[in-house]
Amino acid sequence: MYSKANQKNTVGFVLHAVPYQENSLLVDAITADFGRISFVARGAKSKRSSLKAALQVFVPLKLTLSGTDKSLKTLARCEVSGRQFQYLPPVLFSALYVNELLAALYKIEDSSQILFAAYLDALTRLEEGYPESWTLRQFELALLEELGYGIDLSSEADSGAPIMPRKWYLYQSGTGFREIMPEMIGSISMCDAYNGADIIALRTGENLSPHAMQSMKNLIKKNLDTLLDGKVLYSRELYRDYLNVGKGALAVPRNQKTDSSKSAEPEADAESENSAGTETEAAALTAASCPESLQENVNQVQADVPPEAPEVSPESGESDPPASPECSEAEAEPDNVPCENASPENPSGCESESQSEETSQDRDINFDL
Repeated sequence: MYSKANQKNTVGFVLHAVPYQENSLLVDAITADFGRISFVARGAKSKRSSLKAALQVFVPLKLTLSGTDKSLKTLARCEVSGRQFQYLPPVLFSALYVNELLAALYKIEDSSQILFAAYLDALTRLEEGYPESWTLRQFELALLEELGYGIDLSSEADSGAPIMPRKWYLYQSGTGFREIMPEMIGSISMCDAYNGADIIALRTGENLSPHAMQSMKNLIKKNLDTLLDGKVLYSRELYRDYLNVGKGALAVPRNQKTDSSKSAEPEADAESENSAGTETEAAALTAASCPESLQENVNQVQADVPPEAPEVSPESGESDPPASPECSEAEAEPDNVPCENASPENPSGCESESQSEETSQDRDINFDL
């Protein structure tokens, strides 16, 4: 809020910061009162300044900013107002993904307290061990709604009729869902077709099968990719590189809530030891994959996380349905279609549950971003 001429007081979080001039930082932040905002933290890089330690991602801050509207603000005062949210890979990459989405799509000084609340909720749920996929999808839906590209999961676009569980629907960005009629079947791609039961599950959060979650990811990613217009999100690249090194062997078991009413199974069920070298290996990986500003965020967060996480026995999660040849994230293949590697010993050619365990684990982890 305004406290005096050309000064604003608010609370917020740093999205990222880059060097500016000789001893300053140019900071991009999301705030409760003014939305996304950019400001200069003068002298923040000097050895005597305490600002650099405070201006880190996932740290709640009280900020006083000076400057006129539509101008580059200057940080007048900064105070840490709580503890830093702490994450280990791969959850760290999901939290950085949330920051990157805001920095890429949320306009400067486009204020929304609803979106700030959604951001805070996402950080909290990721730290507390809620499923990453559901947490990220809820944040993405809130972001799309605030940007004016909300997805109506309750009714058809043309008629306004409610979505029915036993019908199939075609989704078009900017338009919405339309029921697929028999005469349309030969002229549409199944990548754009969604089952009514899945759409209802996405809206209510109930009866969420792996197939419904995959449909939800496909649907939201279609809209986000249109808005991103080819812009690369480095958090996705970090996540992919992390999985490619050791196929998830560096994954750290996540905290599991003891309250059964709030507990949820983690997305990835890969079992791993929590060794002292986990953070070191992950840091080496990220150093080769991300730009300087994001790299500093990763290094700082990992430096602030305790070296040992609580020992939690990971529970097995359900794997995603196999992808069809038409598109990488489509519906599962029918049971009567033999796989490509069919043989006399294995007529179906499909892997058994034990054979596909590692592939299933990788797919579950990769499911999030």
